Amino acid sequence: GTCGALVGLRVRSANRRSTMLEAEVAKRDVLNRDLQLSEERFQNLLKNSGEQVWCLGFDEPIPVDLPEMEQVDLIFERTYFAEANEKIAEAYGTTREELIGSRFQSVMPRSLPTSVPLFLEVVRSGYRMIDFETREVARNGSDRVILNNFLGTVKDGKVHRVWGTTRDITGRKRAEQTIREQTLRLEAEIESRRKAQEKLHELASRLIHTQEHERRHIARELHDDLTQRLVAMAMDAGGVDKALESSPETAHKDLREIQKELTDMATSTQELSRQLHPKIIEELGLV
Repeated sequence: GTCGALVGLRVRSANRRSTMLEAEVAKRDVLNRDLQLSEERFQNLLKNSGEQVWCLGFDEPIPVDLPEMEQVDLIFERTYFAEANEKIAEAYGTTREELIGSRFQSVMPRSLPTSVPLFLEVVRSGYRMIDFETREVARNGSDRVILNNFLGTVKDGKVHRVWGTTRDITGRKRAEQTIREQTLRLEAEIESRRKAQEKLHELASRLIHTQEHERRHIARELHDDLTQRLVAMAMDAGGVDKALESSPETAHKDLREIQKELTDMATSTQELSRQLHPKIIEELGLV
């Protein structure tokens, strides 16, 4: 009886262990499926992202309490591409498969003028930098403006990896520069027109001053010339009145002279009127 009880106990224990093992296997299967699904989603994100996505790994984590330049030295010494999408591979003239695992300095040598200043800023930011612009030279020799984002994984005082994205914003920057240049040209044109308008008003003011001077001159002309001529004509008209009875021919001759004088006076009056109201004053909108 005792032996049978021991056997039964062992069987039940074995069954429990078997059940626990099956549960553990099932749990691991679920974790593996979730991990595979996450990996597929991650790869789809890398593939379909509109930006260049990459991850830098280090042969050994870099302590973040080291002097700044020493950290920069270690970045160039220990860094490799742990992950990358096709877009950044194309930007560097290679394939994703060739880029992953390659040394970082193979695509961004320390000797480039922008390399050390860039990663010095990364270190100073605590390996977290958003929308940082850099200027690079493309393979065809043209200048490019790149928008960078860096996010480092820091644990136990050491940075273990750095995720990042880059986007070529050269076209946008050129468009912004074009808009700035057009704005400056427009502002210059507005300023030029404003100055021209000021000069025009200054000229108009001088014309008005000249007009006032001419008016005074015309007033003297009216007083000295037309008034005297009108007085003379009045006297001639009185003589004609007397000559009508005694010498009609003389009276008619005097009337013709008076008529001619009136015509001359009308012409003189029109000229004086024109001088009093020059056409350019009206064209300038000053009257």
